Amino acid sequence: VLVATALGACVPAPPVEEPAPPVEEPAVEEEVEPITLVVWDSFTGEAENRVAEILNREFEEAHGVKIERVVKSFADLTATVPLALAEPGGPDVAQVNQGRPDMGEIVKAGLLLDLEPYAEKYGWNELFSPGILARTLWTADGKEFGTGNLYGVATTVQNVGVHYRKDKFLELGLSIPETFDEFQAMLAKVKAAGEIPIAFGNLDRWTGIHAYSSIQHVLVSREYLDNFVYGRGNERFDTPENIQAAAILQDWVRKGYFTEDFAGIGYDDSWKSFAAGNGMFLITGTWVTADAAEAAGGPDR
Repeated sequence: VLVATALGACVPAPPVEEPAPPVEEPAVEEEVEPITLVVWDSFTGEAENRVAEILNREFEEAHGVKIERVVKSFADLTATVPLALAEPGGPDVAQVNQGRPDMGEIVKAGLLLDLEPYAEKYGWNELFSPGILARTLWTADGKEFGTGNLYGVATTVQNVGVHYRKDKFLELGLSIPETFDEFQAMLAKVKAAGEIPIAFGNLDRWTGIHAYSSIQHVLVSREYLDNFVYGRGNERFDTPENIQAAAILQDWVRKGYFTEDFAGIGYDDSWKSFAAGNGMFLITGTWVTADAAEAAGGPDR
């Protein structure tokens, strides 16, 4: 036993092996679903719809989000968005009509996010003019308009103006009027030539304010308009200037300056009829300019 032990003691010990370092398993990257933003808008026109789709794609690529876009008519959007914003499955971002009956009530209900921190972070106060920002300023209780915090940013900045047919202008030898009196004289001349002076449809009702305001803005000041819109200084609507504007509008109707039977013609039908060559002028917003020009055969028409 001892010999065996001695012999065993003379056998060199096997080398001690260092334990192998642990093998690190490759990290398994979890697939993170992109954030989906449900966005409601009313860009139903062909041109503005194309622009919205392009901008949405660019936003998705730049910020790694997915946009689920819901497009509604302006009337449908205005009617449905207040209730939808109160629902858990409602839109994350929505186009909201400015003014007390719509945006004011939604702010009052606490359904819109105060965007002041984002305006400061991203410089929106420098990017947008004060007049544009004021249209989305509210106090938190929704009572004061044009002051307070920012609850939205303008999706577009559009103007209501007088569109005209260049081809018909040339046919009648007309030039751009420089005063309101010259414009009214031109309406009479166009009517005498057998043309429809102003393409118009008022079935949707809201279009009438464009015809009226195009006259009103000649007679009142910007200060009055802002005070009236924002409810400052107890401004009234039944002023001599506003009454005069209504009288002029009635006179245009009596003289046949608008499309016949305009009360039964919808807005879309009216601008499409204008684009097809019926009417010298169209008083509406720039949201339809691109589509009307395209339907007319190009901007030179």
